[in-house]
Amino acid sequence: MKRLPEAKPHKIATNHALAQPGAGASSRPSLPTLRCNLTSVSVGLAAYYIYPMHMLLVEDDAALATAIKAAACGWRLRTDPSDSQSARISPTLVVENSLAAGQERLRLERFDLVLTDVALGEDSGLTLVQLARTLEPAPVLVAISGQATAAQAFALSELGVRGYLAKPFDLHELRAMVEEVLARPPDVEQSAMAQVGHRPIHAVQDEVKRAMLKRALQQEGWNISHTAKRLGVTRAAIQQMMDRFELPRTKPSNI
Repeated sequence: MKRLPEAKPHKIATNHALAQPGAGASSRPSLPTLRCNLTSVSVGLAAYYIYPMHMLLVEDDAALATAIKAAACGWRLRTDPSDSQSARISPTLVVENSLAAGQERLRLERFDLVLTDVALGEDSGLTLVQLARTLEPAPVLVAISGQATAAQAFALSELGVRGYLAKPFDLHELRAMVEEVLARPPDVEQSAMAQVGHRPIHAVQDEVKRAMLKRALQQEGWNISHTAKRLGVTRAAIQQMMDRFELPRTKPSNI
């Protein structure tokens, strides 16, 4: 994977030697919830994006989480990963140190990307992934691990995890992975094939259309003209689909 040239790679150790001085080999310091400072949004960006790129990291290794947070808060990611001309802005990052805390955070806030360790103490990051994929809209999922088995790697893929990094890794690799998965569309073919024998094709087509329409409306702040351009159809087609799928013509207050 190509490395970014901005700074020297910062190799992240993943053992407990990075814990607080004097901590035992099996102990880990508690990690408070961390949040990057908000970045002001220019007038040209859609007003509905309170967080231009809102990310969640669930990692129980305090030193690793702190290193990732420090790096991520300095990233400049595109506000629209699909548009190479879009503005770049610093993401916001929320850090939790346990499965339970990560699950609660997912229920409280909407995230564009979730980065989770596969091993979270006695718990599994797979449980967090399963919750995240039920959300609407579902965040992009990235997993990290130093001990994922072949079975876990397969399960991550089946659950829609778009990126995976094995420990140890450096911060350049992490940023490159995040930018890659944000810019890469999900594998529609794999998802579609999984529907065969379970649902009729017209039902799947309708669900895909509705999901794409709703997501585009959210991204464009419910602007019909911009939504039509994003989806490559006419304004009339957007309005027809909104009526068909019973979507409101104006932006709902809860989005």
